[in-house]
Amino acid sequence: NVSVIKTAVSDKSGNSSLFIPEIANQGGGSFYRDKRFEAKEIEVEVKTLDEILKNEKSVDLIQIDICGNEGKAILGAKDTISIHHPIIIFEYNKYGWDLAGVTIDSALNFLGKLGYKFEKIGKSGDSFNVLCLNDK
Repeated sequence: NVSVIKTAVSDKSGNSSLFIPEIANQGGGSFYRDKRFEAKEIEVEVKTLDEILKNEKSVDLIQIDICGNEGKAILGAKDTISIHHPIIIFEYNKYGWDLAGVTIDSALNFLGKLGYKFEKIGKSGDSFNVLCLNDK
């Protein structure tokens, strides 16, 4: 089964501004203002993946594409990842991650300490997806 959960995620719970581009891809909303586009600012509730998934009996796959906040979402899933060892797929976009202040190395080091191996898939410019597998 697959569950789609309509919630903003990060490494900490609380509230945050979400910036929705008015001209560009509106699916490209971000916690970080992209000065290249005019954006509408809205307030959203933010949760960690650990908080959202704490009662799940099984978590087999986590797929994250959230415009630069992927690294922080991964950090907010430490317990879930440690317990369930899911397959993880996330997007890396250098510009978005730079806005978030997270490096790809910090995310990969964090996951590596939890027993994950990595493979880049689908490169396009400064963006690519990362497939993360755990032997457990």
